Amino acid sequence: GSQVFEYAEVDEIVEKRGKGKDVEYLVRWKDGGDCEWVKGVHVAEDVAKDYEDGLEY
Repeated sequence: GSQVFEYAEVDEIVEKRGKGKDVEYLVRWKDGGDCEWVKGVHVAEDVAKDYEDGLEY
């Protein structure tokens, strides 16, 4: 079955790999679980944008 991610549970994006539609983000969960690689399509756009903006500073 498909995995469903609760966007609210993503605390922050730690790393990014891949390009375009294959991009994945290493996310840290708010509940303190292990960081996990999540396909970009599963990550909320505002969270991903915050990460991308953060790289520019």
